[in-house]
Amino acid sequence: MGRLDRREIAGAVADLGVLVPIVVALVLVNGLSASAVLLPAGVLYVAAGWFYRLPVPVQPLKAFGAIAIAQGLGADVIAAGAMLMAVVFVPLGLSGLIDRAAAVFPHPLVRGVQLSVGLLLVRLAWGLVTEPPRQFADAGAPTALLVGAAVLAGGAAYLWRARGVTVVLVGAALVWVVARAQLPMTLGPSPLRVHVPSAADFATAAAVLVVPQLPLTFANSCIATADAARGYFGAAASRVSAGRLAVSLGLGNVVAGLLGGMPVCHGAGGLTAHRSFGARTGRA
Repeated sequence: MGRLDRREIAGAVADLGVLVPIVVALVLVNGLSASAVLLPAGVLYVAAGWFYRLPVPVQPLKAFGAIAIAQGLGADVIAAGAMLMAVVFVPLGLSGLIDRAAAVFPHPLVRGVQLSVGLLLVRLAWGLVTEPPRQFADAGAPTALLVGAAVLAGGAAYLWRARGVTVVLVGAALVWVVARAQLPMTLGPSPLRVHVPSAADFATAAAVLVVPQLPLTFANSCIATADAARGYFGAAASRVSAGRLAVSLGLGNVVAGLLGGMPVCHGAGGLTAHRSFGARTGRA
């Protein structure tokens, strides 16, 4: 898969801007175990890098996560939603139905999906800054200052992306967090348990979380991600098909659902972020 150099490391952390805010919100707002949130995502990242041999991203389910955070849904409802996503996408991927759909999916529509996901993430980020959950309210700085700092950091990351600036930005963020933490800090892991959602949890998850998420996952996590991989990596992306992406995200959600963790997916935007900042192989 190539050697692990500075650009691979910089590209590896390029998608944290999507992952971290939703992870933190699910832990603080929805009460999920931090280990249950991070462990399945980390395992799927390693498995995806090994199998696809490319920097295939692992991300939170965007619409799913935004609704769960906004409504303060509990861990069992979120776990039920993850299991339902697995029940839908593993059979679709194994049966070849998603690959057949991808073959006739109009290319302009793929591009439209990629644009719509970007706009969704902008809206989510803006909401977290301007109307943060109460757990985030004590930011320690005016909103305008935080927005300005975020714009400057984003501009610096883009302009100096070839120089591994993402590693510097992540390091600076860690220093900021540790400096503002209320000591003593408690190290993990946090408790893990197997979740067995009730019928009511599954019903709520299906209506509130899964139905709004299904079209986005089908279009962006499967079809658009496979399209982006072929566009960026050519023949090296031969393993990255819409059907295989459906199976891998579905299996990841089996683990996330059982542990009460964060429902996960892949995404064209995440793949673009990893590649734009230097990642070229699964080692990232």
